[in-house]
Amino acid sequence: AELHRISSTLTLRDIHEEIVERGHLHATRVLKAESRRASAELARALGLRSGARVFHTVLIHLENGQPIQYEDRYVNPMAAPDYLKTDFTQTTPTHHLMASAPLTEASYSVEAQMPSSHEAEQLEIDPGQPCLVMMRRTVSGAHVASVARQVYPGSRYSFSGSFRA
Repeated sequence: AELHRISSTLTLRDIHEEIVERGHLHATRVLKAESRRASAELARALGLRSGARVFHTVLIHLENGQPIQYEDRYVNPMAAPDYLKTDFTQTTPTHHLMASAPLTEASYSVEAQMPSSHEAEQLEIDPGQPCLVMMRRTVSGAHVASVARQVYPGSRYSFSGSFRA
């Protein structure tokens, strides 16, 4: 039989939309929203010079009051200059970035990992509970828009996608 080429598609979904589609309520706790200087490693990931100013947010997304995602995101101010003006209890970072820095490219990896003690505390899980961790880098035109580490309790979340021939 002739083999057909199979390709995977990545759909970047807004966590708010996912939760609402399930008929549930989404809420966000903002742990951090700041401007800071990029380390050499972070600057490389964002395509900036070491010490450049970047935006940093740490958020907890809740579904019906239960934490389902710890989001640690760095944003390139050249791609989204108004990022820190956003009320993240009303608008998600993904929604803001899709509007201000439309996606032209993305890369990601998903791994099973143990959460840090801080992540476990914020997700209200035992530190020994495995999590799914997505590392994601998005590009908008000429700029890397953001890099994010999103931690999901393995017992509360699953990733889904589609394949086509």
